Amino acid sequence: MENDLANKLRKFALSEKEEEGIVISEEGIASSLQECVLSLMGKVYGEKKVNFHGLKATLGAIWITKQPFSIKSLGDNLFQFLFQCEEDKDKILQGKTWSFDDQYILLKQWHADKLNFTADDEVIKIWVQIHNMPLH
Repeated sequence: MENDLANKLRKFALSEKEEEGIVISEEGIASSLQECVLSLMGKVYGEKKVNFHGLKATLGAIWITKQPFSIKSLGDNLFQFLFQCEEDKDKILQGKTWSFDDQYILLKQWHADKLNFTADDEVIKIWVQIHNMPLH
């Protein structure tokens, strides 16, 4: 099996067009960064892998926004939520603690220099209701 892979890799070659690569203009970079300013990063915490289409349908139904939003999967239960206006983005970010399929969704503002979730980000505010607890 290793030999098969090694043989395939030896035969691997880029075409002339692929070797040229791609060029991204300054305007293209600026445009992409501007789009991301209206983004939230979200991580779904839990043991289950998230069903992307289910997440999209559920949040589309409960997040009442003025304009449509889109979701990109970034892998490992990490998502980018792209909004069309600041008001919608802020409303969702300041909203309640969100969950999907009994797993919490941690949302944070997108920043170009910080794309990963760290231990500092892993704080989720929740309400707990306790019945029959003695007051003294």
